[in-house]
Amino acid sequence: MNFKKAGKAIGGLLFPLALTLFVIALSLSQIMEGSALKDIFIEVISSQLPEDVDEASLVAAFIAQCSGKETLQVGIGGEQLPVKCEEMRKSKTARDVAGAVFDAQYARKYECSFIDCVKFIPGIIATEQGNGVVKNISYILLGLSVLFGAVLIASLEGFGKLTWFGVAVVSVGIMYFPLAYMPPVAGGLETGIVKAFASNFLIVLIAGCALTAAGFIGGLLKK
Repeated sequence: MNFKKAGKAIGGLLFPLALTLFVIALSLSQIMEGSALKDIFIEVISSQLPEDVDEASLVAAFIAQCSGKETLQVGIGGEQLPVKCEEMRKSKTARDVAGAVFDAQYARKYECSFIDCVKFIPGIIATEQGNGVVKNISYILLGLSVLFGAVLIASLEGFGKLTWFGVAVVSVGIMYFPLAYMPPVAGGLETGIVKAFASNFLIVLIAGCALTAAGFIGGLLKK
């Protein structure tokens, strides 16, 4: 197998895969930004509250538990999370309470190397530290996408390079359609999560279509 055939096989397979994983990691890092993830967390918690709940009494109960304390232990996922009572006392609504709990969770630190943190990513994903790990993963995947993309382009010839490279990009971007037309998810999660994925895949789709069109038109003009 000569270089061009090997390049087409390797680049044609690994470039779309690396690009897909990069978009997924990029989308996750955007979702996991403090303000974005906090909004999602608050919406999910708020949607779980019964409609007839006395919100004022609920908030007052949390504040009362903070009497004489600097932190309040709140059970999250089977663990006790220390929430600053200073922030809890500022709460006026259930959304404020949820926000205080989120801030405490997002600030949690775990003792782990990069590799260990990657293995433990589901456990730290809702933290600033987890967001940093995902960002680093996205940078690695971006580098691999560039590498395999270069291998693919080098294995192609003429204006066909741009056309077929564009087709490879489009093959990743078509993920936009199932995401954009996905049925609504309970709790309104599709607003913050699915939309982020769909938007990034749409950018890839548009870029792929532009590259394909440019290569096709360039090929016609060359004739």
